[in-house]
Amino acid sequence: MRLTKSQQLYIKELAFSNGGKMTPDLIIADAKKKRSPLHGLFEWDLKKAAHQHWLVTARTIITSVTVVCTEHTITIPTNAYIEDPDKPRGSQGYVSTVTLRSDKEKARRALVRELERAESFMQRAYNVAAAVGLSDEVESILAQIRSIARSA
Repeated sequence: MRLTKSQQLYIKELAFSNGGKMTPDLIIADAKKKRSPLHGLFEWDLKKAAHQHWLVTARTIITSVTVVCTEHTITIPTNAYIEDPDKPRGSQGYVSTVTLRSDKEKARRALVRELERAESFMQRAYNVAAAVGLSDEVESILAQIRSIARSA
């Protein structure tokens, strides 16, 4: 989700007025006001909002199923389903990690997508680390993930 600069400033002002603290409940309470710059970021139709929540829950359920893979002599528990690398971004679709073993090219694309996700999380961690003066500890991990993704 991309927030406008004015929305970001507004959120900072909300946090400031709350002693520097931010909570989801604070955002929701403010966004319920139709004049709030955050109002349009939420789905206020309860049926649609419930469906969106159910989709998130269903995705969590799907990606929580695990299988045990044995690679040489190492046993690795992993997700039984991951996002299908061939689906358009933003759409739904999962593929079995077991079936990916027989399609090396699709498996490579799936790994690259997972590495992109890891890179995104590590970039966020790096940004936080930089903000608190600990970026050296995270920078090398981020560089390694980028390197693996490029070579995959």
